[in-house]
Amino acid sequence: MNFKPNEIRLRGGEILARAGDALLGVVSVKSGRLKRYRVYQSRQFLAGLVGRGESIALDEVLNGSPVHRETLEAIGETVITIQPVAEFQAWASRAPAGVLDVLRGSTENFYFEEHLKRPIELLPVRARVAATLWFLAKKHGRADGTPSPTAASAVIDLDLTREEVAHLAGTVYESVIRTLTSLKKEGVIDINGRVIRILKEDQLARVGQIMVNGGYDENTVAQNYDSSNDSSSTKAC
Repeated sequence: MNFKPNEIRLRGGEILARAGDALLGVVSVKSGRLKRYRVYQSRQFLAGLVGRGESIALDEVLNGSPVHRETLEAIGETVITIQPVAEFQAWASRAPAGVLDVLRGSTENFYFEEHLKRPIELLPVRARVAATLWFLAKKHGRADGTPSPTAASAVIDLDLTREEVAHLAGTVYESVIRTLTSLKKEGVIDINGRVIRILKEDQLARVGQIMVNGGYDENTVAQNYDSSNDSSSTKAC
């Protein structure tokens, strides 16, 4: 692509755009991360995270939306580039078939179902929270300065509130607190404020009913099943 994108450096907590603001263009993360917030029934929910090498607002640009659907906030110092709407649409009109599908695949999504035995909304609360931690560690964790650690050694240091973790897990604040407390007592994780360290990846994956390398231990999962499933919870929007 022969774009000359605008590069912008954001401080932690700085808002790049709010839902309803005029569309800036296709936003790509060069370094750092962005939080994605959506509004549902007059409340703001954390919808996901966008990491290095990923893009957002592509669908809005391609579908001709004049505004951002989500609020974008930097996590720590973040550098992004913006490819202007007019330039991108002109390029897209000439792009070879299939290229846009590849680009859409680079946008951030929280693909629980690709690794779970069942859809996340059918899992018990404890499993949903554990699965959320596992995915955050895999995709956005850090370990001793390594940008792409395995979840086994990952530290989740994303300045996420317990309520934001609940949004991602499709449950409520109280359920996250209970699950984090129990996982800490079991030695699966360690907690220091908003920083969560994964101590036992395999056990976290079992609790989260995650299929690792195609494997799935039904007996272990059954032992970890939390029958106090929160029927009032909804999947994160």
